[in-house]
Amino acid sequence: MRLLILSPLLCAIATSATAADTYAIDLDTTKKAAVFEGLGALSAGASSRLLPDYPEPQRKEILDLLFKPRYGASLQHLKVEIGGDGDSGVGCEPSHMRTRSDVNFTRGYEWWLMVEARKRKPAIFLDTLAWTAPGWIGEGKIYSQDMADYVATFIEGTQKTHGLTINYTGIWNERPYDANWIKVLRRTLDAKGLKQVQIVAADEFNMKWRIADDAAKDPELNQAIAVFGEHYPLQYTMPTAVARASGKRLWSSEDGPWSGTWEGAGKLAKMFNRNWIMGGMTKTISWSLISSYYDHLPMPGSGLMKANTPWSGYYEVQPAVWSFAHTTQFTEPGWRYLDGNACGMVPDNNGSIVSLVAPDGKDVSIVAETIDRNQPLTLNVQVPAAFAERRFHIWRSNATAQFIRVGEQVPVADKLNIELEANGITTISTTTGQKKAVPSIPEEKSFPSTYQDDFEARKPGQLPRYSSDQGGIFEVAKRTDGKGRCLQQVIGRRPIEWIYTPDPVTFLGDPSWVNQTISVQARFLTATADPQAFVAVLVRVVNKVMGVKVWNAHALRLYATGNWELRAGEKVLAQGHVMAPGDTWHRLQLKAERRRLIAHIDHTEVVSIESKMTSGMVGLGSGWHQAQFDDLSVSGKSAEPLSLAGAHVTASSSYDNSYQPALAVDGNPQTRWNSAENKTPDNTFTEEWLAVELTKPTAINGVRCVPFLGERIKAYRVQVWAQDAWKDVVVGKAMGTEPRLDSFPTVTTTKVRLLITEATRSVSFCEFQMFNHIDDAP
Repeated sequence: MRLLILSPLLCAIATSATAADTYAIDLDTTKKAAVFEGLGALSAGASSRLLPDYPEPQRKEILDLLFKPRYGASLQHLKVEIGGDGDSGVGCEPSHMRTRSDVNFTRGYEWWLMVEARKRKPAIFLDTLAWTAPGWIGEGKIYSQDMADYVATFIEGTQKTHGLTINYTGIWNERPYDANWIKVLRRTLDAKGLKQVQIVAADEFNMKWRIADDAAKDPELNQAIAVFGEHYPLQYTMPTAVARASGKRLWSSEDGPWSGTWEGAGKLAKMFNRNWIMGGMTKTISWSLISSYYDHLPMPGSGLMKANTPWSGYYEVQPAVWSFAHTTQFTEPGWRYLDGNACGMVPDNNGSIVSLVAPDGKDVSIVAETIDRNQPLTLNVQVPAAFAERRFHIWRSNATAQFIRVGEQVPVADKLNIELEANGITTISTTTGQKKAVPSIPEEKSFPSTYQDDFEARKPGQLPRYSSDQGGIFEVAKRTDGKGRCLQQVIGRRPIEWIYTPDPVTFLGDPSWVNQTISVQARFLTATADPQAFVAVLVRVVNKVMGVKVWNAHALRLYATGNWELRAGEKVLAQGHVMAPGDTWHRLQLKAERRRLIAHIDHTEVVSIESKMTSGMVGLGSGWHQAQFDDLSVSGKSAEPLSLAGAHVTASSSYDNSYQPALAVDGNPQTRWNSAENKTPDNTFTEEWLAVELTKPTAINGVRCVPFLGERIKAYRVQVWAQDAWKDVVVGKAMGTEPRLDSFPTVTTTKVRLLITEATRSVSFCEFQMFNHIDDAP
């Protein structure tokens, strides 16, 4: 086993190039290396939240594209989060045990997803991993017997309730592991009859595979762990010599470029090949499975596919799907990598090739990526005698077209000569039956401008349509007065956190809404003496950063004491008192109209106040206590940005060709402009700017900036070209991480510039939009 694990290093440094544009390999199927264990994806962090809300047939089409063999991505592994009611990235996943006595194996959507995956591919492997846990676990300590029982109960319930066998489970996502607890988990699984469930450890990143060092010194720990797995090894640390010599299987247990675009697909292709060639890793899991969450949340567009407008049925089959297909439609777990030079880096290390053989030796597949090459490469393949008369089918992908069957070759004098185009992916295989699915997809539509929900259409315990929980869990429940169903925030205690979980809040709508109204009936489930207990409605909800403590939003809070507050984030704009709420329903309404916020409680206006204009979604909130909401009514209107088609976009600098200035005005929140890392001698950053030259003089009275992750910008200006000079129309301070909407008196100009005058690092924008009627949204 040790020699098999080390063999990729020999492949990586072997060269048989006869010229700079030619590379030769020997497809010797007798030289078998380690077993290929497959490629998969990870549904976690609430990244799949909106997928169950899709209508048929689109939902079936999406699931087929992910899991159906030889059809789309053809995933061979599915890894899911063991929900813990806390924020795990882009939202909260529900728990199956909210108390020691509460057990429910139907909450959330991960079980549904696993069932659908197994329905399409019965042999798919299922993995699990926890991010958060309910607060009762170990009295706040995740590494406890409670947590071992919690994991085991999840696996037991998955099998008994849904008929699904879990193959692998991990420890705690990207947090320091506890070696003793890993042994406790192994003993607990064994005691519950779950010996077949193997443990993967330690699901950390950039920790230099230290779990292998500990296991080498501790026989019980070594026996407890079946697989050493780390996250993003190609970016951080490849398996160490100790890990390679351990005899354990090595996995990239979370990986990916966080993008389904062609750029992301190319990175995936490199990662799939090079994780084996450079690190001896036989399985790779990519996050996320699918981008079924709102674009303004962290890391938009991270999945293989994008499906986050269930009200329209629209979804995107992105190039990343076909990057997977180049391997998964031509191999299966159980195939073997080939040793020798059939796996390795091409000359100059600007491409890679892996070759695999079927268990019965009757089929072979070669997967080549030339993502970093700027010229074609001719691949010469020496074919074994057993394959001398076989047809080798050739499939290609590039930036303009993916997964296209371009022909076939029969060896001539036991050789194949195949051109690998630059910046492409090519698979050469004796297998047949592959397919590129091309469904008919509905037109994309924005969130409805008016929306109501009385929560009667879903069963108690289910999640409502379209909402995204970022703190707490909001699920359908029976009204305690017996008058039908409502929405209930059910979590009464802060969970054990992976990242900071804000006070319970859920939102829906359109991030581009400027003017909006939310109205709902709300009540405390029981009268409470806690002066901090509250129910809330929110407008202009914006944020793009994980671990936020207070959402950037305008919120009307009604407290159990009868006090109310109108807030902007943590800042209290206005406050007052109404009759104490008690155990009754109250109607809360908050309206954002142009530059004014208007709040009503029980149909009485309590405040109307001027406020800085911005845009965002609407939401509901509460404290860490149970509260009910019913008869939700929402309306919203976006200010339509000007078309910038034909505009000439320039910038002070760009990080590289992947972050050009035009990407900030392309209407796609998944792409962005990023400036270079231009530091001055005193370690501050030079002024950076993004300028848009319009095709004709245009009247504008507002701009919207959507910055990328991180609070980088401390001061900025919006400028227009007037009288042969730049003129300030906005002088702004820290932009933070939320979209910033600035309005100003209408001006006619041919050029607009965003000037960053103070920043803590390079600046980056996903979108820069202009408006000429920003105050006119009804």
